[in-house]
Amino acid sequence: AWHPEGRIILAAFEGFDLLATYAPNNGNDEAAFSRRAAWDAALLAEVRGRQRPLVWVGDLNCAPEGIDVSHPEWFLQQCHQGEPA
Repeated sequence: AWHPEGRIILAAFEGFDLLATYAPNNGNDEAAFSRRAAWDAALLAEVRGRQRPLVWVGDLNCAPEGIDVSHPEWFLQQCHQGEPA
């Protein structure tokens, strides 16, 4: 697979495909957040459409818990989370 920033490698083996990604981070502004949301949607569409077994590895650039980052409070302030509901 091809990506303009070289963030995807897809290799086919006899019994499975190997997908390696380096996901963009969410950034700290709306443009970066939108870019990441577009990345997530495109990748989800690609993964859902696959027929062969897939092994997905790489840097998903996500931090679901505070322990996953060095300074959780600071990172929370930097991340664009969209407009409040």
